[in-house]
Amino acid sequence: SDLIALKCLQDITSYLRSHLVQVELVLVTVFSAAARKAMVMQPEWVRPQLLNEMRKSSIALAEAY
Repeated sequence: SDLIALKCLQDITSYLRSHLVQVELVLVTVFSAAARKAMVMQPEWVRPQLLNEMRKSSIALAEAY
């Protein structure tokens, strides 16, 4: 959670300096948050539909990066 907060702070600082959204930084932040979510998921939360949605979003993030 601290790492994600630091990445968000870096994104905001970068935006305030250049007034441009750096898409790469945003994608890395989102990818880190998604990976963290996958690591802390409880086994009782895991359903086939959820796994499929996480797989699709991971592929979309990887392609966007």
